[in-house]
Amino acid sequence: IEKIHLVVHDMGGPIGFAFAAKNINKMKSLTILNTWIDVVNFSKPWFMQTLETPVIGEAELKLITHKTWAFMFDSIGIHNAAMVPETEKEAYVDILKYRDNGQAFLKIIRNYDKSPEFRDLCFSAVQNVPYPVQAIWGAEDPSLTINRYGKEIAEIANLESVEPLYSKHLLQEEVWEALSLEIDEFIKK
Repeated sequence: IEKIHLVVHDMGGPIGFAFAAKNINKMKSLTILNTWIDVVNFSKPWFMQTLETPVIGEAELKLITHKTWAFMFDSIGIHNAAMVPETEKEAYVDILKYRDNGQAFLKIIRNYDKSPEFRDLCFSAVQNVPYPVQAIWGAEDPSLTINRYGKEIAEIANLESVEPLYSKHLLQEEVWEALSLEIDEFIKK
């Protein structure tokens, strides 16, 4: 792929920022959704903290099933879980546990780079770059709140504002149409 419009979300944020910083010549735009950028000072939500802990994390991972994930999906994911088909909700668990019962996911959770050098790399993906950057936020996200993480992104990226959408954490599930329109309009500019 020679040129890309990159959209990052959740733990894909720092991964995507590092990619963008290392591939500036490929970037056409960057859209940031409910994530974090200051990896040094990131306060993980409780459910991520428990996954980090050996033995407890493995136990929590075993408890993530189609039925238990529905509770998380409803509580932090979206306002109206009935609007998402059960098979789509179940796909999150199926992908998470694909082939290795979630061991790759635990490796990711337990091996975040929290170094100042990695933070600087992430910052360089949004500061003084030749491509446009925008942030769109699920304004009702109970974990990666707009007041803390959205404002942090805006400040670091020198954005005039963060576009709030009436959603919790999973914008792509809850307000996909408004989100896609925002991204499309941004790309067209």
